[in-house]
Amino acid sequence: MNTNLLYSQERIIKNLYGFGTNTTFMFNDVQDTSFLSNVNMISPRLLAFPGGLGNFYHPSGMGYGIKISEVDFFHKGKLPKRIRGINKIIEKNKHKNYIYPFIDLSKHLRSDVIIDANILSAEIDETIQMINLILRNGINVSSVEIGRELTNQSYHENFDIYKYLEKSKALTERIRISFPDIKIGVVVAPIYKSYVRHVKWNKLLSKENFYDAIVVHTYAKVTKGKDEYGKMVTEYPEGKNKYQAFNIYKKRSLNFFKKYPKEINDYSQMFQKKDIWITEWNLQVSKLTGKTHIQSLFVFCYLMEVACNEELRKINLMSFHNLAGRDISSSVIINREKSSLSTTFVAFKFLSDVFVNDRITVVSRSFTNELFEYEFRNEKNEKFFVCINWSEQPTKVDISEYDYSKIYYSENLYDNQYSKENFSSNEVNLKELEIPKYSFCIFKSGKNK
Repeated sequence: MNTNLLYSQERIIKNLYGFGTNTTFMFNDVQDTSFLSNVNMISPRLLAFPGGLGNFYHPSGMGYGIKISEVDFFHKGKLPKRIRGINKIIEKNKHKNYIYPFIDLSKHLRSDVIIDANILSAEIDETIQMINLILRNGINVSSVEIGRELTNQSYHENFDIYKYLEKSKALTERIRISFPDIKIGVVVAPIYKSYVRHVKWNKLLSKENFYDAIVVHTYAKVTKGKDEYGKMVTEYPEGKNKYQAFNIYKKRSLNFFKKYPKEINDYSQMFQKKDIWITEWNLQVSKLTGKTHIQSLFVFCYLMEVACNEELRKINLMSFHNLAGRDISSSVIINREKSSLSTTFVAFKFLSDVFVNDRITVVSRSFTNELFEYEFRNEKNEKFFVCINWSEQPTKVDISEYDYSKIYYSENLYDNQYSKENFSSNEVNLKELEIPKYSFCIFKSGKNK
């Protein structure tokens, strides 16, 4: 894949830099200065609530307000067992409803909000109550996602596309009357799986026009094994050692970026060129690649591709899998027995310099020999050059136009620690600079340079 594009394209990027908050408030105190310090370094522009457990959320009750009888009725998978464990933790710690710490965090960050609406078991008034409560606290609710992954087999027994359309239309009508500026997103089924239920779901939904966007979840599968709902259930070792194995994972990651524009275009064509929201994205949750440098490279590259690749312009809202929690593969801030940071933390910390801008004008994008390069200007006319070197060899780049640099690299793709020794930040006074292997870099100039 060798792509070199020179063009001028304005791109609104504010709502691309979002994060889910699934389990964030179970394991983190929003008043904790250490937690807030880490979140501030990431600086999310958009937060999703409640996240992955939104299908059963109620704004009354402790924690997520989940009623186990509703989970037992609608979900025929492993979720009921998980919810029982979650509810025990909530009851033990006497947590108030998580919408309140969510509001505190959103106010602190001045972030926009996307709400995940429970249409399985909640009344419409409950979603309206959530919106009103958040708005009364001076927070902008930009979007509502109607349901989460409701095409999954676990919901087949007691929920189908006809019930989804009926309930979605009723909720949308109420939201349009009271909050006409809020955008509505609907759940679509994976298009490359030829299950009869999925084909029927998408066929009927594609004929409707009551919504603004379709919701897709993106998990890049780079390890060998069986996956379910964004998570590797079984995995098989490859290669003779870690170096060989992660080189295989790297090739699959780069192949994902090659094929991804076609997938997004196929969704767009099927659904009347509606906007596309990616409300969960990550490398497939994996014990092999979780909290490794390759995951950090992937998330950095994915965000830059969506922001700068013209073929992905239909995507205008995204939220990363999870801001904070206990899971190693999906959370940026990890709180188990003690707090730690995922390798993805440094990628998001770097990217906050880009996504502090509401919009950018993309000047060029190129991908050659495992090197991604992007040039763009922000609203202040400051020029940025961003590069991602996936290669095991260093490479030289022209930086004569730039004043400042930030670089992060690793000696290998399987490193599982955020190391300050691998970070450099400098005032630049060179024409050419050698970019380390396995690195991502941001260069910035002053105005009109």
